[in-house]
Amino acid sequence: MEIDLKDLLLGLIKKWYWLVVGLILGAVLGYAAYTTDAAPTYTSTAMLEVVAEDTGIPSDNIGNDIAKLNYEHALIATVLDVINSDKNLDKVAARVAQVYAEENAARVARGEEAYAVPTVTRGTIRGAVKATGGGESKTLFITVTVTTANKADAIAFINAYIDEAKAATETLAHDIELNISDDMRPMFSAIDNDVTVNEPSGKKSIIIGAVIGFALCAVVVLLAFGMDKRVKSEEEISDRYGLPVLAVLPEVGSRRER
Repeated sequence: MEIDLKDLLLGLIKKWYWLVVGLILGAVLGYAAYTTDAAPTYTSTAMLEVVAEDTGIPSDNIGNDIAKLNYEHALIATVLDVINSDKNLDKVAARVAQVYAEENAARVARGEEAYAVPTVTRGTIRGAVKATGGGESKTLFITVTVTTANKADAIAFINAYIDEAKAATETLAHDIELNISDDMRPMFSAIDNDVTVNEPSGKKSIIIGAVIGFALCAVVVLLAFGMDKRVKSEEEISDRYGLPVLAVLPEVGSRRER
C-alpha cells in the first residue's frame, strides 16, 4: 500500500498534540542538561613542532616519499607514547603542584590568604590534556589542547605538559627536538590571553532539545500512521478494491444534536 505525502502530513496534523508534547519535553530535557553543565570551561591550545634527525631517505620518487612519511608517522607515535606515559604525566602533575605551592607561598609573603591547593594527579592531567600528532611530510606537529574548569588550571597544565614533553624527548634515541610553533608566543608561559572561555548556552540547549523532541515524536507518529492498516480515505477504498464509492457517512459526534 502506497502512502501519499499528503496523507502523512494530515496524519501529523491530526496528532499535533503529540508533537507539542515532544517539543515541550525536549525543551525541558535540554534545559536540564544545561543546568547540569552550566559552568564554563577554559581551553588552551599549543602547537609543538617536531624537529627530527635527517632520515637519510632521498625524496626522488614516490616510494621514498612513502617510506619517509611512514618513518615520520612512527616517530610521532613514539613521541606521543613517551609524553603521554604514566611516568611523564606524574612529572607533569608534580610540576603543576609545585607551581601552585609557589603561588601560595607568594600570596602568604604578600600578606594574602592562602587558597586551598587542588590535588593534581596523573589522572587529572590525562583527563584535561589531549595531545595528537599529524602534519605534512616536511613538517610534523603535535597539537596540545587543555580543557579545564578554571583559567589557572588551563595555564598551569599546558605549561607543565609542554615543559615535560620537551624534557622527555631529549632522552629518546632519536635526535628529536620539540619547539613551540612559530604562530605561538616565544615565551609560552605568558598565555593569559590565549585561554578561550567556552560558556554553555541555555537558549541553545533548549532549542536543540525542543527540535530533537519534536523530531522524535514526528517519527513515532509517522511510523504509527504507516503501520495503521485501517482505511483512511475514500480514495484508498477505490485503490484497494477497484470499486467506486457510492456514499460517505458523516462523522457522528458523541453528543446528540438538539
